[in-house]
Amino acid sequence: MKRAKALTYWIVPMLVMGLIGIGAGPVLAEEYQVIDVTDGGTVTGVATWRGEIPTIPPIQVRVDSDVCGETAPSPVLQVDPKTHGVRFVLVYLENVDKGKAPAEKYWLHMGKDDSNKVPFTQVCQFKEHVLAFVRSSRVAMINFDRIMHIPHFFNEKHDSVFNVAMPTQNREVDHTLLRDLGIGLPFQCDLHANMNGYAFGFDHPYFVRTDAEGKFEITGVPPGTYTLVAWHEGYKSVRIDNEGRPIYDRPHVIRKEIEVTPRGMATERFEFPVYWVRMENQTCADLTCRDTVSQGRICISHSRISCTPVFPTHNRVPPSSRPVVHHGITIADAIERTQPESACGHHRSTHGDERRMPGGHDISCARCGGLLSHRRTKIGVEEQLAGHDPLLRTGQAQDGGRT
Repeated sequence: MKRAKALTYWIVPMLVMGLIGIGAGPVLAEEYQVIDVTDGGTVTGVATWRGEIPTIPPIQVRVDSDVCGETAPSPVLQVDPKTHGVRFVLVYLENVDKGKAPAEKYWLHMGKDDSNKVPFTQVCQFKEHVLAFVRSSRVAMINFDRIMHIPHFFNEKHDSVFNVAMPTQNREVDHTLLRDLGIGLPFQCDLHANMNGYAFGFDHPYFVRTDAEGKFEITGVPPGTYTLVAWHEGYKSVRIDNEGRPIYDRPHVIRKEIEVTPRGMATERFEFPVYWVRMENQTCADLTCRDTVSQGRICISHSRISCTPVFPTHNRVPPSSRPVVHHGITIADAIERTQPESACGHHRSTHGDERRMPGGHDISCARCGGLLSHRRTKIGVEEQLAGHDPLLRTGQAQDGGRT
């Protein structure tokens, strides 16, 4: 986006801001009521990663590479290698209509703070890659870098909500984002393709971002029953847009019902990923088996990617419960469902190798519902399990939970 255009987007929201009286202090939405919470409880816990940690490719820097570097690390998946705690998970309560007062400001820091008064800042990066705020409070933005940044917020339809050019180092700009209501709304720096994040606009203050070890704590919660949500963005790049920004797959979301007692503590643990994603240049490993009602045993990969789960066509599993066959896989694990008293089959082959499907049955593709032959064949994995064209012409395509 051109800088002149960015300044135009900035002026109009600033005029609107003056009309609504931003200097008069926070005016909360009618749905949320501030009360004295004298017997509030605490929600605490941790978000962890299960399995090996994928390597996320860096992002090419096209502007100000003399300051930002030729490439910049992607912030979309940050896992502590020792504890496997997951950073940047947004944990929040749904549908809270009364409780404690929100903060006056919610900060968005850009760039590296050379004074180190604000820890964990990086050049040409948002410190708050996941930014949550109460819409009636101010979002305080500050640029620590000596180059210009243009933070730009969007709504769920990707329409522009607000942006502002910030060319002056260490200058703070405050704004109230009343129109930014929603979960996982994108924001970015218009100049730097590596600076992207997700905004969460709430009417209540019961949310928190996990720290570097995946820990979180929400205090002052009125006693009651709540839905606790843990949200983490997708981490597999599905395409690169015209500005060089990676577009990632769908987020990972977990919901739990919790009970908060007076002055009590509710502790929860969230495990990610929610669904398995095939990353490039990775292999299958760590298969585990579990019993299912009247379905025998199913082996599922708990490695960094979903391998190639396939099932005999008798006692066919409903499409929604089938693991996914990912396109473009380079190493395939044919996972055999057998009777409960039998051992789980684990068969591996590489592209172009001879292959025999396990169990002596026809195999259904978990993604499209078509059939794969169990006969010995010279057709490689790419044709047999990814392209499907030589073998799969039966049945109507079904959604088996694709990623």
